[in-house]
Amino acid sequence: MAEGRSHDGDIESAEAESKPTPPADRSVGARDGAGRDALVSHVRRRPDGAIGREAPLEAERIAHLAAVVEASSDAIVSKSLTGTIRSWNASATRIFGYTEDEIVGRSIRVLIPEERQAEEDEILSRLRQGEYIEHYETVRLTKDGRPLDVSLSISPIWDPSGRIIGASKIVRDISARKQAEDALAAANAKFESVFNQSGIFAGILDTEGNLRDVNVLALDACGYRREDVLDRPFWETPWWRGSEDVKERIRLAVRQAAAGDLFREALPYWTADGSRRIVDFAMHPIVDEAGVVRFLHPTGIDITDRLKAEEALRKLEAEERKIAVGLQRALLPARLLERPDVQLSALYEAGSDVLEVGGDWYDAFDLSDGRVGLTVGDVVGHGLSAAAAMGQLRTAMGALADHATGPGQLLERLDAFLARSGATDFATVCYAVVDPRTCVVEYASAGHLPMLVVSQGGVTAWLDGAQSPPLFGHCPARPQTSALLEPGSLLVLYSDGLVERRHERLDDSLDRLAAAARDVADSPLEDVCRTLVVRLGVDETRADDVAVLAVRLGPVRQTRYHRRFPARADELAQLRASLRGWLDDQAIGQPLQQALVLAVHEACANAVEHAYRLTEPGDVQVDMTQSADHEFLVEVRDFGRFQPSGSREDRGRGTGIMRQLTADFSRESTSAGTVVRFRVASGEPFHDG
Repeated sequence: MAEGRSHDGDIESAEAESKPTPPADRSVGARDGAGRDALVSHVRRRPDGAIGREAPLEAERIAHLAAVVEASSDAIVSKSLTGTIRSWNASATRIFGYTEDEIVGRSIRVLIPEERQAEEDEILSRLRQGEYIEHYETVRLTKDGRPLDVSLSISPIWDPSGRIIGASKIVRDISARKQAEDALAAANAKFESVFNQSGIFAGILDTEGNLRDVNVLALDACGYRREDVLDRPFWETPWWRGSEDVKERIRLAVRQAAAGDLFREALPYWTADGSRRIVDFAMHPIVDEAGVVRFLHPTGIDITDRLKAEEALRKLEAEERKIAVGLQRALLPARLLERPDVQLSALYEAGSDVLEVGGDWYDAFDLSDGRVGLTVGDVVGHGLSAAAAMGQLRTAMGALADHATGPGQLLERLDAFLARSGATDFATVCYAVVDPRTCVVEYASAGHLPMLVVSQGGVTAWLDGAQSPPLFGHCPARPQTSALLEPGSLLVLYSDGLVERRHERLDDSLDRLAAAARDVADSPLEDVCRTLVVRLGVDETRADDVAVLAVRLGPVRQTRYHRRFPARADELAQLRASLRGWLDDQAIGQPLQQALVLAVHEACANAVEHAYRLTEPGDVQVDMTQSADHEFLVEVRDFGRFQPSGSREDRGRGTGIMRQLTADFSRESTSAGTVVRFRVASGEPFHDG
């Protein structure tokens, strides 16, 4: 094997330095079997000061290290003391874009930005003094001129006589890490440096898992010596001494890498002083040209500080979310407007993500002319700033409403307020003015989704005739229009969190909203908002806020009761309360009301107990209508398969109670579920005798 030769021939003596003396166990220049510079070769100094090889292991060691060089995920380059590139591995081609043929023999300065050329002068000067340069973070250029964040580890190459003849350079692409650090710093400057590497190690194992070599940093960072770790099974080294489970994970990593597969996992490790830390650990298989695994290459980056910082950041974000939710709820109406000619119900739910508390709001207020103002809006952004901006806009709307000639002018003045105050950069708002006496609604929308109307006959319509751009301080003219609604119509205002889904077309979501609103139009108003949220698939995994405002015009008595609920025993109390409220609206006396509630309760309790015994719980649905001759027609339906629960002393009493309280009692069970039907006259409760 020729010593200290490049692709161009011998390294010129002018490129060598003889002053520094190579320390024991350091690197010398050598050639591998492919004619490329082998970057490192383990040597020891004899007592007379000369450098002697540890034959016969030295040749094998060089081959081992050359294989590691070629298989490394880092770029590994050698250069002369004048900066001429002498060798170039496959990862260098992947990272920088130059092939070996294109780059070998050229100056290393082609990779260095103009403003950083002085770095190479400094590096070469330090190398000539025999200095090792580790984790030098800088910027280099790819073939296409793209800047690349890198970390350099540079070592002098010594020839057998002790002269420095060049340098080996390990280049790690740290762009992803830099981006992660920048993102975390943007969230909170307090954590701008938590992604800095505080510990990293690398080693070489044989395929049996014995540690044959390890880098200096892995020892220094942990307080161990080479004799503490080398030439023993990797899982028996002191890094893993604190847990038998972790040792078993390292055994698995060895087996997996020996079979040719990468192993990667965050694992705890222990330093010499007993500290427990966390490492992003990987075990790489090193294969030869035939694809046979020859060596294993463990690497690790200490992520302990990063994990602590992320946990601290999560706590800060959770606290911010708690404050923002509290602020937002405090800024929303404490209670809705109460009038005999308009019924109102509203619901607000914050987004589930830590920082996803947004600027959604709803409001309803009296106007001086006897009409009612209704609004739902959404301020762009999330967190405290969005909640505060929402409060300003909602307050401004209430203050400006009586001084505007209509909804369009109010939105114009609100846009002017935004321009003056700078409360937010962007907001969407819909605003309606309803006259309960005439059922005329005037409305305007600034970039907001259209309001939905459902008539008593179940006909749906969208109020989308007065659209204009969102509020952003530009103050354009805002159109308005009006519509005549039927008495008893349901009007729904909502924010985009109710309908917008990542994998669903908006038109499809709006169609689902219209269908759901049609189904609940005759339900008690306090159930409408919650039912719409459930039917639209808004659950605790949502990413955005949801605000819903439901309005029913006129003191119109609802002649139909509808409720669908999960088949759980704890839902029955809410059912009874909801049914009593509807019966109160119908002015039903207590004797009849108690009979109806008891009969419906027994039918629902049977469905809860028997319909889903062998399956996941489904739903129970109750429908009750009052006929023209003042009879109540009741239908209780489940969607499971009736299963008896075994003999009990009180078995059948529920059915007996229902038969005693009702007329025309029937029960029909099929594979699609069970339906119970009965009738109760509006006089005294019916008795079957």
